[in-house]
Amino acid sequence: MTASDAAAAPRPMQLVLDLDGFEGPIDLLLSLARDQKVDLQKISITRLADQYLGFIAEARRRHLELAADYLVMAAWLTYLKSRLLLPDEAPSADEDEPSAEEMAAALALRLRRLEAMRRAGEVLRARPRLLLDRFPAGGAGAAVRIVERQATDGYGDLIAAYARIAERRFRNVLTVTPSRLMTIDQAIERLGAMLPGLPRRWVPLIGLLPDLPAPRPLPATGDPLAMAAAEVAAARARRLERRSALAASFVAVLELARQGRLAVAQRQGGGPLMVHPDARAPMDEVPTDDEEGGDER
Repeated sequence: MTASDAAAAPRPMQLVLDLDGFEGPIDLLLSLARDQKVDLQKISITRLADQYLGFIAEARRRHLELAADYLVMAAWLTYLKSRLLLPDEAPSADEDEPSAEEMAAALALRLRRLEAMRRAGEVLRARPRLLLDRFPAGGAGAAVRIVERQATDGYGDLIAAYARIAERRFRNVLTVTPSRLMTIDQAIERLGAMLPGLPRRWVPLIGLLPDLPAPRPLPATGDPLAMAAAEVAAARARRLERRSALAASFVAVLELARQGRLAVAQRQGGGPLMVHPDARAPMDEVPTDDEEGGDER
C-alpha cells in the first residue's frame, strides 16, 4: 500500500465534542435535534434518543468523564423510548403518571422553549450595544446663570487682581531638571578604574560608592509653599540618586566578578557585600560584621 493510497483511504469516523455553551443535557439534546434538520414541532423522540445514547456510549468508550446529569438523561430517554415502542398494557393504577406521548411532548416543548430563548439571545446580542455600537446623545447644556453686579472696585483693585493672576501663572511654570542617575556602564567603568588603587583586602561595597554631587540651588520664588515643595523634591531626588548609585554599583560588581577582575562575597544573608580586587582572594578571610564595624543595609 503506497503513501498515496493511505492518504486516499477513508479515515475512521471520530467523535467530535462541541460543548461550547452546553449547560446540561438539554442543550446537547437541542444540538442533536438541530442535526436532524427537521422542525422541532415534528421532532422524532426515538431518533433523538438513539443519537443521545450513541453519544453517551461513544464518550464512555473513549473514557471521557460525564456529569451525572448526562447519565440521568440517558436513563430517562431509554425509559421513554421503551414506553414509546412497547404497546401500552392495562392502565396504570397511578392516574397521575403521564403517558409516553405526554412525556415526549413535554420534552419537545422544552426543546422548543430553549430554541426560542437561544434565538432571542442571538437577536439581543446582534442589536447595537450602548457605548460600543451606539452612543447616547449629549446632555443638555448647563443652565446659564446671569448675575448682574455693579462694579465697585477701583483702579488699585484691578492692578492687585492682575498681579495675583500673573503670580499664579508664573508659579505654575513647569521646570524639568535633568536627572543625575548613574548607569550600569558608568559604574562598571568607574569601578574598573578603581581596582588598581584598592587595598589588597576585603572592603565593603558601600565604601566604594561615589560621593553625591552638590545639591542644586533652590529657586528663590519668595513663596514659602513653593520653597517647601522644592526642598521636598530636592530631598527625594538625592535619595533617588543614592539608590541609583548603589544599584548600578551592585550590578557592576557582579559583572566584574563574572569577568574575573575581582572577587565578591557575603558572609551571611542580609550582611554587607564585600569586594576584593584579587579574583583569587580566599573566601575565609572575609571579615564579619563585627570585624568590619558596619553594615551596608
